[in-house]
Amino acid sequence: MDLRQLEVFVQVVEQGGFSRAAETLYLAQPTVSAHISTLEKELGVQLLERSAKRLELTEAGEVLLGHARTLLSGRDAALEALRPYRQEIAGQVRVACSSVPGEYYIPRLMAQFRQQHPEVVFDLLQTDSTEAAELVRAGRADLGFVGTKPEDARLLSRPFARDSLAVALPKLPKYERFLDPGADLQELFRAPFISREPGSGTRREAERFLRRLGADPGELHIAVEVRSTESILRMVSEGLGIAVLSRSAVEDGARQGRVLMLDLGPEASRRNLYALRRRSAPLPPAAQAFLSLVLESGTERG
Repeated sequence: MDLRQLEVFVQVVEQGGFSRAAETLYLAQPTVSAHISTLEKELGVQLLERSAKRLELTEAGEVLLGHARTLLSGRDAALEALRPYRQEIAGQVRVACSSVPGEYYIPRLMAQFRQQHPEVVFDLLQTDSTEAAELVRAGRADLGFVGTKPEDARLLSRPFARDSLAVALPKLPKYERFLDPGADLQELFRAPFISREPGSGTRREAERFLRRLGADPGELHIAVEVRSTESILRMVSEGLGIAVLSRSAVEDGARQGRVLMLDLGPEASRRNLYALRRRSAPLPPAAQAFLSLVLESGTERG
């Protein structure tokens, strides 16, 4: 005996016959008859008295009818109670990313997520850390992924990856000597700098990095401020200046033969990347599922 058989039995009784029950259940009439016959055989009792003019319940059928309605009602109540927990992972997830998470971390995780949930569509806005945090706080993005932790009590932030910084140098003889151990970095810091814009998490972390190396960020010769990490690498490759960037970006540029990488060690430059969400608003199911994947990834570069 299963719930489908009981559902058919109840409909046959309530609709007053096999034909009407078949229409209600979108089944063929022989299928309805087969369900009733199987149920009677399994229970070893006759449930219905069939005649040419009318269909009547037997005494055993009367007993089963009450229990069947109770079981089906319990099933419906259980499904309703579970409805909030079985929402479909589908729809749009709005994501605001600063440059490093948006270029070197989140796209790979998005691809991994969509393999499991192809009905999810991502709306990705790449900006700086300050604006990404503001988009999340204002409810214009479900999630944010940034390079520095925002000081805003309205946001929940959790580290999701560890990144390092490195110095990108033009491939010119006057810069190659700084790759030698013991090179005078103070002389290097007098070179023109290509920097991210003031709201960038990479810029804030780069300034902390430079202070640990004995340089004063306020005395640097900033030649250009740019919002794009890729644009900075292109300018470095053209010899316009040097830059402190995510090690992931500098490694890619060095691997392509575009720039030189000065690696001063991860301990001098390691930083967290942060996942952001609003404290006061629940996430849609798809956004919550993606956030869980990101936090579980434990990504570390450098």
